Amino acid sequence: MEKEEIFRLLGVSDETELKSLLNCKSVEYADEISEENYFIINRESSEYGIPLINCSGFENKKHELLELPTDFNERPYICEAFLTRKSLDTLGSKKRKKLKDPINWECITSDLSVKKYFHRGHIIGHSLSNELVKGIKNKNKRILFVQTAWSNMNSQGLNTKSQFYFESKLEDTLRNGTNILYKSELIYRMPTDKIPIGIQIQAISTDGELSINVFIPNVSPEISIDYTEGKITRLE
Repeated sequence: MEKEEIFRLLGVSDETELKSLLNCKSVEYADEISEENYFIINRESSEYGIPLINCSGFENKKHELLELPTDFNERPYICEAFLTRKSLDTLGSKKRKKLKDPINWECITSDLSVKKYFHRGHIIGHSLSNELVKGIKNKNKRILFVQTAWSNMNSQGLNTKSQFYFESKLEDTLRNGTNILYKSELIYRMPTDKIPIGIQIQAISTDGELSINVFIPNVSPEISIDYTEGKITRLE
């Protein structure tokens, strides 16, 4: 998807406004051929950006959930965790419990014609953290959000650099025995928005080999989202 189309769907004017929303110094649209679908934050010398988190002092610690609050509107918005191989999902997708609905899920279930474009997104992927977040009170409210299938996974083969792509890189690193400091934040354009305009994912491995700081827009080529009211319109 072209950069200008993503800005239009997000209701964001340009990189300057996006930088303000992300509170960062630089944002660069990924220059993948025909796969332009995410933004790199603080690229510098890194392929996927320089995270603004420091993993020093965590090298030998056990996995730990550092932060998983909801905001004053009971929306999920930040997750910070120290991930190890023991954080990973041990059940497999076939044995996972059916997901409960995230806040404002009714926005998409009111029109079945648009429901297929959405997933119950995770602020931290199930495969990365199932063992870590077991027993967390109100877990679904803290972790799940309304996310487009295009943003979450490679929907219809149109978005190979989706959230799933970056989470897979993290999972591979953890399975190889290297720990990761992880932070994600849902970006809301307005304080009362029902749906976030995207998710920022930051991650750095304790050996320094993995470095990620990206913004993944919560859009889809087939629909228009009113993020404030939660109204979804199919594009002709």
